[in-house]
Amino acid sequence: MNKYKKTYKITPDMIPGQAFHPGTLLQDEIEYRGISQKELADTMHIAPTVLNEILHGKRNLTAALALKLEKALDIDAMTWMRLQVKFDIDSIRIKERDKRKHVAVPYQIRTTHAIAREPKSIYKTKKKK
Repeated sequence: MNKYKKTYKITPDMIPGQAFHPGTLLQDEIEYRGISQKELADTMHIAPTVLNEILHGKRNLTAALALKLEKALDIDAMTWMRLQVKFDIDSIRIKERDKRKHVAVPYQIRTTHAIAREPKSIYKTKKKK
């Protein structure tokens, strides 16, 4: 084994800048396959408005919807559920991070340092005339 090989580990401490809803991935998938939203909604036996809400991140995926997506697109339902859970966890982490950023820190006055001070060496170099 190479002792200089670096390994990188993703830790739970890493918070993404933005959470991605599974609807974003679903939108890309149906565009790639050339399927319209209405066709997919009809195949899944759901209302087109429900599918539209999912695609725009206004509605979360449920287990029942993940199973319908599995049948319609042949993509495992667990994949869809993992994406939804990741979105939920990332969203909560982002909210918690943002709350920590806005916590007020008490202002501390430093009395040991002057705001603007000339160095003492200037006084030594000035000569009286």
